[in-house]
Amino acid sequence: MHMKNRRPVAILLAVLFTFGAAEFALRTYDHYYPTFIFYKPNYNPFRGMPHSTLFGFQLNSGGFQDVEFAPKREGTFRILALGDSFAFGVVPYHHNYLTLLEKNLRAKGYEVEILNMGVPQAGPQDYADLLIEEGLPLEPDLVLVSFFMGNDFTGLTATDRPLTLRTNSYLASLLYYAFSIRPFLDEATDYGAAGNDYDDQAPAFTREKFLEIERGQSGIFIQAGQRDATTAFESSFAELRVPLETLKRVSTRKGASIAFVLIPDAIQVYEALQKEVEDAFGGHTVRYDLSHPNTALTNWFGEIKVPSFDLTSVFKEAGVSGVELYKPNDIHWNIAGNRLAAKAMEKFLTESNLLP
Repeated sequence: MHMKNRRPVAILLAVLFTFGAAEFALRTYDHYYPTFIFYKPNYNPFRGMPHSTLFGFQLNSGGFQDVEFAPKREGTFRILALGDSFAFGVVPYHHNYLTLLEKNLRAKGYEVEILNMGVPQAGPQDYADLLIEEGLPLEPDLVLVSFFMGNDFTGLTATDRPLTLRTNSYLASLLYYAFSIRPFLDEATDYGAAGNDYDDQAPAFTREKFLEIERGQSGIFIQAGQRDATTAFESSFAELRVPLETLKRVSTRKGASIAFVLIPDAIQVYEALQKEVEDAFGGHTVRYDLSHPNTALTNWFGEIKVPSFDLTSVFKEAGVSGVELYKPNDIHWNIAGNRLAAKAMEKFLTESNLLP
């Protein structure tokens, strides 16, 4: 073979070797230091790293933002809390609504403990899997599911997306994060930074990226608005009911009650945000229905006799009065939002006969 013919082969082999070495190195690194950047086919990709530090609080051995789960004490009513990043929390541990809820209930004399098993980016199917694999052995008396209307209706799992080069290659995942995610993150916010001081006013994304995220999370409300002309909403709802029924079935089979709390998307709380999203993406020709998904879900819970509480009206009332409940350019609650949620959930639990 002539030298000039060997050169392309040598270059190709060098590229393949470099790619393979990089892939091996990244997979090895992620094995010992797991990170959300890389795709994994379960609910663990965005799970906290055990014993890592978030805003001065050390995650427990399960990677949950809570104290270490101890054996159940006699006479204690144990609540197992499932959810996504809302439950996990993007505020310090002592400001998280589940931490506050436990504190408030104890102050009222209830012998209760809340185990926070929130996992960022998880969805309803992940909640069911997590309950079966890790939650039931903890002997819960009540399973409390935080259901986020922004993506739990359509994002059933953390890996609910088609397989691509990015989902199969750690190197491709890293490059995607570096060029498509990281540039839009505000430099002041890094939820994974050990010991990072918390700033309630620090935006998570640029305004442009935040509006794009909100537009993506408006899908179920657009489906609801178009439900007279399409079956997309009913199809999404039917698919969603499968993991929710699993949650109910496995909970009751083990003698635990179950209840759901519906967490509103910011676009359901602030009309100005909805208009801004519409203006940014020419959505005035699209019909939104910001209430039907909540109504349909609440009615269905009533039919299957599962207690539920929708926080939307509570948050809208506070939002109308001018209270900021979400972090800037972020889909998550700030400290005030967590405080309001804890207070409303405390009222729900104490008035619904779910506590002993």
